[in-house]
Amino acid sequence: MAAFQLTTEAIVVFIVLPAIALSLLALDVRRERLSRPPQTTVPLIVGLNYKTAEMKLRDANLKIRVLANRRDLPLEPGTIIAQTPQGGERVDCGTVIGVTMSSEELGGVR
Repeated sequence: MAAFQLTTEAIVVFIVLPAIALSLLALDVRRERLSRPPQTTVPLIVGLNYKTAEMKLRDANLKIRVLANRRDLPLEPGTIIAQTPQGGERVDCGTVIGVTMSSEELGGVR
């Protein structure tokens, strides 16, 4: 009878209790994941004009902000030449994507 009691206790200690603990941990992980904001992948917008880039970012639930303008590049004004975060990165929906754009030289001379 003592051997049976020990085996029952061993089952409880080594199987049942860890199974309960793992189930509770799985519930905590799931709850934490559900509490995170939804994420999206940043599209690559370098080389696009501002309006096209803005629409592409809006479709991905992202926002755009011009951080800088470059006048020293021989590109069509309004072309996106850099972005941060980079295309392909995962970010929270609603994140602002900073861009650097080409613009006309002062005085309109190229």
